[in-house]
Amino acid sequence: MSTCAAIPTLPLGSAIHAQVIKSGFQAHTLVSNSVLTMFAKCGEINEAEAVFNGISLKDGVFLMMKSDPLTKPGAEHYACIVGLLGRLGRGKEAVQVIEDAGIGGESVVWGVLLGACKESGDLEVGETAMKRLKELKPEDAATYLAALSMYGGVGQWEEVAKVRDEMRGVGLRGRASWSRFCA
Repeated sequence: MSTCAAIPTLPLGSAIHAQVIKSGFQAHTLVSNSVLTMFAKCGEINEAEAVFNGISLKDGVFLMMKSDPLTKPGAEHYACIVGLLGRLGRGKEAVQVIEDAGIGGESVVWGVLLGACKESGDLEVGETAMKRLKELKPEDAATYLAALSMYGGVGQWEEVAKVRDEMRGVGLRGRASWSRFCA
């Protein structure tokens, strides 16, 4: 199943998903997580969300990890959940996970959320993530570059110009690169 998640090819992944359902393995959280990851990587957000909603033990793994002091979940673990929720367009839930877990001071979760909001087009939560990242790492060019990409992806060129000005204000320069626009 890890191959299903690692190689996002929709026809093969869909065939595997059909076999998972046919054989009754969709009840297994690890199997469902692999299928969910594959759909998300293929851009099939509705399919990924359907699989996510069908997982009966969403919190089970984290509950087990929390009860075992040797496997206490860290920011990186929560970043996986935050990224998934953000990509599914459930950014406000992702922010709630960050707050509930007490990891709002960890830049990794905000960076993952900003990237996910860039993909899902959730500007409101993306701006929240960008603000938190600027507070935590004010001179990290990656934050500004992700914001440029987020705003540029939805055609908000005035916001792109503001971010570029902000970058100059803190002494940052983005690398020159090619952009590919799809219709």
